[in-house]
Amino acid sequence: MRIVLDTNVLVSAILKPSSKPADILNLVLSAKLLLHLDSRIFLEYSNVLKRKKFDFDPKKIDYLLQYLHRISFFTTAKPLRIQLPDLSDLPFIEIAHKTDSLLITGNKKHFPSDLIKVLDCKEFLDFYFDDVL
Repeated sequence: MRIVLDTNVLVSAILKPSSKPADILNLVLSAKLLLHLDSRIFLEYSNVLKRKKFDFDPKKIDYLLQYLHRISFFTTAKPLRIQLPDLSDLPFIEIAHKTDSLLITGNKKHFPSDLIKVLDCKEFLDFYFDDVL
């Protein structure tokens, strides 16, 4: 199953290892989900995870980022001309649209559900992985 993972899910997964976002990250890391992204998304992951306010172990973050880089499917998408509350969300929509992937986020209201399928962590796990976890 193809997904695009919003950065807030990745941060939540690391902050709370026994959470639904962590379950999703574990599915990605175990190759049960195929993560699609582009260089803009990967750069955002890196920039956000390395913020001092999170105080994440830099070596662990580097290892995670290297692993995600190795197992993810990098794609280039055509620009979409749509209005968004936050333009930094555009790469996630463009990649989800291009790859026909589900977008998993903690901020569903920021994303247009008429263009792509958008689910929060609970919805995704309840619908697609209820029996697995």
